[in-house]
Amino acid sequence: MSNESEKERIDLTQFEGMTKQSLALRGVIYVSDGASVECGLDDPRCQTIDIGNVARMNEDRLGYIRPAYAEEQWSKTLATARLFSEAPDLIAELKRCYEKIDAVDQLVCLLDELLDTDNMTFSKREEIGDPSHLWGILTSYFFEG
Repeated sequence: MSNESEKERIDLTQFEGMTKQSLALRGVIYVSDGASVECGLDDPRCQTIDIGNVARMNEDRLGYIRPAYAEEQWSKTLATARLFSEAPDLIAELKRCYEKIDAVDQLVCLLDELLDTDNMTFSKREEIGDPSHLWGILTSYFFEG
């Protein structure tokens, strides 16, 4: 793989140890005297979202400060909280995609080497056979499961 594409990648090791449980979402309603009770995120009284023990997102959902924007802002806050919560799965998927990209890079290099017609004798071309057949064999090897 080229150094340029390596620079474009996110270093996924910085996220090691993050678990879905550590980022579970919990809604909070504030009641009298600063006390709070847990609620569902879809509860219209919900004003705060706890993201595990990592972060707390507060929003003026009830519109005390800016009534016209309360629900719109709450929707954005909720979407952001859900993104945080899904981060472990997104990181795992990105890691899987990086592995597939590396496999394709290896496959392209291998095919380039095998199908280098400038340095290939006629007998080697016959051994390789139809390039599309070779492509099928190699991709099934790299992309099983």
